[in-house]
Formats: sequence, C-alpha cells, structure tokens
Amino acid sequence: MLYDIYRRENLMLVFEAGKPPSDMNLNGWKRLHMGVNSLMLSDRTKSPNTKPIVQIDREIKQNGMTTFHVPQVSRAG
Repeated sequence: MLYDIYRRENLMLVFEAGKPPSDMNLNGWKRLHMGVNSLMLSDRTKSPNTKPIVQIDREIKQNGMTTFHVPQVSRAG
C-alpha cells in the first residue's frame, strides 16, 4: 500500500495514496510526499532524497510540538 503525507503547522496527515479523507479540506496543507511505501513510514529506506516519517516526527517534537493519532475517517471514492 502507498501513502500520501501532508503537513500543516504542527500536524501531519498520512492517508492511503490518492484517497484523502472526504471530510477534510487540504487547502493550507503542504504536500511532503506522494505515494510512499511502508518502508519509508518505518524508516527502513536509505534514499537521501526523502525524509522518513520518523524524522519528520522527531523534528516536530524537537520544536516543542506533539503528534497524535487521528482515528480513521471516511474517504472519498
């Protein structure tokens, strides 16, 4: 399965590629990665051109922000 990753201020949104939550407006969200796989999400990739999700999460925490799990919501199509 592939995932899209978006960021807005201290929030990060990860969802199945091409299937954003239907009740969310992505205006104002910065697209970080499109179509990444579970290797990137788990920091098992060695690509110098991508930031694994754990590194992004670490940066958020270093800036005094927190992350939290959002329960699965409805999806478009």
